[in-house]
Amino acid sequence: MGDRTVSHTELRDRSATFAGGLAERGLEPDDRVLVYVPNCPEFLIAFFGALKTGIPFSPANPQYQARELAHQLTDSGAKAIVTHESLRDTVDETLEKTGLGPS
Repeated sequence: MGDRTVSHTELRDRSATFAGGLAERGLEPDDRVLVYVPNCPEFLIAFFGALKTGIPFSPANPQYQARELAHQLTDSGAKAIVTHESLRDTVDETLEKTGLGPS
């Protein structure tokens, strides 16, 4: 976060790595990924990585609390959540409230 910048080459490479990670976790083009991160380079990395795999991308407002995040998670049908360490507690609370969790 902060004032970090990412070159086009780094964005290309890191989004390809992210795309590979989605595939390694068994996500397929008909699945969805929910991205819950603040305004940072990782948002674009996840966005372009999802595009590379054909997986629909559902961006969540980083100001959402667990109740709002739970609604988007269940409404979108996302099979994975990408988050930032600073938002991890909200994700954990959301997964507990919805009964969903890591597989």
